[in-house]
Amino acid sequence: MKQNGKTVSAGNNRDRNTYVKRQLTQALEELLKTKPLEALSVQELCETAMVGRASFYRNFTSKEDILRRRIQDLLEDWILSLSHSDDATLSSRLLDLFRHLDRHRDFCSLLHERNLVWLLREALNGSLQIDPTLPKEEAYAKAYVTSTIFGWIELWLDRGMKETPEEIAGMFQSRGL
Repeated sequence: MKQNGKTVSAGNNRDRNTYVKRQLTQALEELLKTKPLEALSVQELCETAMVGRASFYRNFTSKEDILRRRIQDLLEDWILSLSHSDDATLSSRLLDLFRHLDRHRDFCSLLHERNLVWLLREALNGSLQIDPTLPKEEAYAKAYVTSTIFGWIELWLDRGMKETPEEIAGMFQSRGL
């Protein structure tokens, strides 16, 4: 089967779904450069991605789900990179996170421009497994860490990502955080 000029095996659903997800993600990012998420229709998204609406609904329930998956993938890549580091200090992990976000600067800027940064907060909360059923000390500690990190990310985005990841980590560490 040919999709967007590439041959995709009709018998391999996983490859086809991966292709569809990639196409929809790329199309959504491209469309968000010109208009807000609310102004985009699923039909327009599917046409830009050159996939059918059924493919969209087979893989996602909403346009926000595409962004959630993209952000989750981004955070999972960061978390995976942490497993290769011997330095487990919070400032070191923050440095790694800001370096990672800086490598995805265009996407982060797009989220900020379109007032979609709340999706990043949602994903950070999920990554730290913040759950109201946790023991209260653990729940509040995780909420504090996530809110602090997100606050710094949001301010960094508000300021146009001018500071380097090293500057951010240095400021964090100098504040005793």
